[in-house]
Amino acid sequence: VLQLPKPSASGRKDVMDGQKLLELYRKMFQMRRFEEEAAKAYTERKIGGFLHLYIGQEAVATGVIAALQPQDYVISAYRIHAQYLARGGN
Repeated sequence: VLQLPKPSASGRKDVMDGQKLLELYRKMFQMRRFEEEAAKAYTERKIGGFLHLYIGQEAVATGVIAALQPQDYVISAYRIHAQYLARGGN
């Protein structure tokens, strides 16, 4: 759970520790790899219909989902792959 920034003795606001930053980076990396594999499957015609990728927007889903509480809802109708992964989907 992220907490609001607290001023440190130097006046800087420390938002997250290194472990949390690494966790968020891993989420973004997982999203990117998923989207790359989906793009590959789409070009190989293994996925039908349309495929709207989330490549380049991974930080948006990661940051928004990280700020939510477990009981909060996520609603989307478009490019939902990343939000699903950020929320803990596999």
